[in-house]
Amino acid sequence: MINNKPKILRIITRLNIGGPAIQAITLANSMPNHLLVYGSLDTDEGDMLNFLKLKNDNYIYLPELQRPIKLIADIKAFIKIIKIIIKFQPDIIHTHTAKAGLVGRSAAIFARIIINKKYKIIHTYHGHVFSGYFGNVKTKLFIYLEKLLSLFSHSIITISNQLQSELVHTYKITNKKKCHIIPLGFNLERFLNADKNAIRKEFNIKPSTKICINVGRLVPIKNQKFLIEAFAKLLKKQPDTCLLIVGDGTLKHQLKQQVNSLNITQKIIFCGWRQDMPNLYASASLNLLTSINEGTPVAIIEAGATATPSLSTDVGGIKDVITNNQTGFLIEANSSTQIFADKINHLLNNISQCSKVGINAKNKVLQEYSFNKLTENLINLYKK
Repeated sequence: MINNKPKILRIITRLNIGGPAIQAITLANSMPNHLLVYGSLDTDEGDMLNFLKLKNDNYIYLPELQRPIKLIADIKAFIKIIKIIIKFQPDIIHTHTAKAGLVGRSAAIFARIIINKKYKIIHTYHGHVFSGYFGNVKTKLFIYLEKLLSLFSHSIITISNQLQSELVHTYKITNKKKCHIIPLGFNLERFLNADKNAIRKEFNIKPSTKICINVGRLVPIKNQKFLIEAFAKLLKKQPDTCLLIVGDGTLKHQLKQQVNSLNITQKIIFCGWRQDMPNLYASASLNLLTSINEGTPVAIIEAGATATPSLSTDVGGIKDVITNNQTGFLIEANSSTQIFADKINHLLNNISQCSKVGINAKNKVLQEYSFNKLTENLINLYKK
């Protein structure tokens, strides 16, 4: 029987900057009887370890747990997680992100046989890797493995209605009865009193210049190459505009080369990973996303908390956060760079519309994506 304060083993692939890590860390910090296991960062990823407030014996760094497929490292991580389970004796094993879900749940299934303890296995899909990541053969293999692991999982959590629909109906990973929709939750208070002028002062941006922002890993799935091409076309109509690209990743050098080749280096600022995100969002007229696939982007929620509206490609779980022309703006995923540029231009010329939508976005995210609501939903699920 699981008591009111179950022992929770939480496993996540890595604590890189983003929604999954924020959720795992804040849950581990706030809930009792927690042990957090996390793995290695990818190259050029920002680290969120400084947000972890647990005592040293409440978290374990597992360097063998990595996002890329590395057979020897994966086997070592599998064995070490089994040992952790045997020692910790959890009531609930809760995995986050694809690799931790694969290795962690496999270890949990095997360890149950060894220790004969009827703990519960829960996995949260913060998104999925079934579109835009791998080739056809590898994607089919992952879908098969996820279906198999789902059979042994007691609950599957998705962070949006759209994501649940894709898992249940499109890819048939699991059934709706086993699924629970629990949106992401954040402490958004620090975004409510942002300094709108701090970034302008830091980068010497004129008061008349309109600022757009893009936040995320600099990797193919985020599609910043498309964004930069579209922004170059926008500058022909809106020359007094600049773009802040916040983040880092494997494509950083390539994207900088693209900016140089388009001769717009004075208009695009690569900011790297930053701690002052409220000020960055608040300085912008628009938050831009051009992703090929998404779960629930933290950037849209955080931007909304500062009343900055987002323009995004209509992919994945974006629609659960953005209602077009009400809490944000959507554009078809297969739109051309010219269409995207024209949309930005239209919005920058209609500041009153953007302001109204920004206020709607703020009201929505503060109501639906609070950390208190997240913990309440999860505690109720754990007790069940």
